Amino acid sequence: MSAPEDFLRPRNEDAEEIRARLAAFRSRARGYLLLRGAVAILGPLLIAAGLSFIVDRLLRLGTTARLAVLVVGALWLVRLAWRHLSGPMGGGWEVLDLGAALDRHAAVQGDARGFISQRLATLTQLTERIESPGPDDSPVLMREALRRSREELREHPVSERLDHGKAGRRALLLVALIALPVGRLGFSETAQLWAKRWFLLSEERWPQE
Repeated sequence: MSAPEDFLRPRNEDAEEIRARLAAFRSRARGYLLLRGAVAILGPLLIAAGLSFIVDRLLRLGTTARLAVLVVGALWLVRLAWRHLSGPMGGGWEVLDLGAALDRHAAVQGDARGFISQRLATLTQLTERIESPGPDDSPVLMREALRRSREELREHPVSERLDHGKAGRRALLLVALIALPVGRLGFSETAQLWAKRWFLLSEERWPQE
């Protein structure tokens, strides 16, 4: 017959439940950070494209000048992409890394809600101790810690740091940022000429006004 403390001891299924919740948070957080990064890149990129159009129309840049600007722009774009996308796209990001990234973003935005890094660290440590309890670990105390963590997840889910409304607005903005240049290139001869001059380095001239 099992001892009372064996009945109270947390099971591996308990650890798996917490692990599944944290994995779901990691997936959502990565998507959130990727979406934010994509908007942060496409916005300045469209501004740069607009400036190149204006400058080229006014100064009628030669092929060499346009090539030099493209090289500088490509280096700037790589730096921008590395800054905004390397983190969430990297394979080494763990749950605590994502939590820390969201906390830093919250601090910059002046978010008054509590940081989630400590909450995630507690859940991660609890998962490890449930799977490999030490000789001095109390089954009763571990069960109580598990109960509190479950209540905390239910009342204050770690995904609350993700602003779903803002994510939705960013998704719409991302669609608009993509649709705008695609639409212009598809229906505007002027935009098509700009694209040829910059991306194909065409020597076709701008029409005389």
